[in-house]
Amino acid sequence: MGKSAPKTPDYQGAAQATADSSKEVTTAQTWANRPDQTNPWGSTTWGAQSTIDPATGQSVDKWTQNQTLNPESQAALDSQMAVTTGRSQMGEGMIGRTSQELGQPMNWDQFGELNRGVTAEAIDMADLPGGVGSVGTSQYDQGHDQYRNEAENALFDRSSKRLDTRFGQDSKALEVKLASQGLAAGDQAYDAAMENFNNSRNDAYSSAQNDAITMGGAEASRNFGMDLSAGGQRYAEELGAGNFANQARQQSLNEQMGIKDRAYSNATDEANNANALRTSAINEEQTQRQQSLNEMNAVLSGQQVNPAQMAPVNMASRSSAVDSTGAMQNAYSADLNRTNASNMGIQSMSGLGKSAAGLVGMFG
Repeated sequence: MGKSAPKTPDYQGAAQATADSSKEVTTAQTWANRPDQTNPWGSTTWGAQSTIDPATGQSVDKWTQNQTLNPESQAALDSQMAVTTGRSQMGEGMIGRTSQELGQPMNWDQFGELNRGVTAEAIDMADLPGGVGSVGTSQYDQGHDQYRNEAENALFDRSSKRLDTRFGQDSKALEVKLASQGLAAGDQAYDAAMENFNNSRNDAYSSAQNDAITMGGAEASRNFGMDLSAGGQRYAEELGAGNFANQARQQSLNEQMGIKDRAYSNATDEANNANALRTSAINEEQTQRQQSLNEMNAVLSGQQVNPAQMAPVNMASRSSAVDSTGAMQNAYSADLNRTNASNMGIQSMSGLGKSAAGLVGMFG
């Protein structure tokens, strides 16, 4: 006859024992992680009292953490908070003045319009004294005109080549200079500089043309005079008169150009001065509008109060609760295994006895 199975363990009781063990471990760990601290600036203490958890109705511990500063640190904190309060009250008192200054939009009409600059005035060539293109002596007109045209063309070509090279280089240099100053096409300073450059270039080519006309007559006279062996007194007189007229025209042209250049320069200076005064007035107005706001921001900056901090605590590691259920299950399994093994041995012996009895019957 075999053994009966072991008694089923009390799993509910084991679970309750495990829960009780876990609660004890948690309570011990909580107390271990609530140390009182003391440093040169003050102390931190913990307090506990028993209270009822409204959710479960169970009695639980209610923890309170208190930080106390030493007299010196407390006095410093009180001073900081007093300064902060004073700064806040001062900043609050500035709100009205700041709102009044910034409440209305800026009146741009008071500054007037921006002066966009002036345009160079062209010279009226009709106001200049008349020049002489050729002398009136028909005997020499054909040869002299040919010499004059050739001389004028040669002189102007030579001057224009030099001017082409010069102004080509100056144009590139000016563009680089303006670009390095952060100026671009459409900016007042950029357009004014380019206009001055173009006026200077046009004036130079006009001057070269006029010089070619003036010098062309002299060059024609020299070449023509070498080809003529006789006569020419009348031609020389007329040519001299023509040259004089041309020189007078050139002189008048130069004077008019000087007058126009000075007028343009003066008008440009006046425009720049007016714009500078306008910019200064705008900057002053903006400064006045923002003064109260800047003062309020300066007063309110750095408002944070930094109390003394306690050093961090190395928390205690959580211990494992007693596994009563597992231990009970292991014991029950061991008893069950022993019972099963014992029952199997008894069954084997019973079978062997029956086999021996059968053999005796056969040979009896």
